Amino acid sequence: MKKLLAFILTSLTVLFFTACSAKNDNGTYTYSREEDGTTYTVIIKIENNTGTLTFEEKGEDGQTQSEEQGLTVDQERKTLTAENDNSTVDYEIVDGVLTLDTTDSTLRNAEFTKN
Repeated sequence: MKKLLAFILTSLTVLFFTACSAKNDNGTYTYSREEDGTTYTVIIKIENNTGTLTFEEKGEDGQTQSEEQGLTVDQERKTLTAENDNSTVDYEIVDGVLTLDTTDSTLRNAEFTKN
């Protein structure tokens, strides 16, 4: 009986820790919009405590311009910090959709979907 009780308690403990283990935000999140024949795409890649923010602009002529920025990611505090100027923005991920807490008019209502 003691062995059965010990087995059940051990199983419940393992199940509890598995259910409560930290979930990470790692992945690639993309937001895209079109304006006047130009497609603007913003890509946020998160991998543990680092990431990148890429801005792409594709014109009607098919030419693409791209600019990439390194990020420091704090998944516990849900912040992204730009490596070039140390500006920080909070983020939230709900059901695979990342949103930024920003005053930037272009990205304020942007929903980045996980690829």
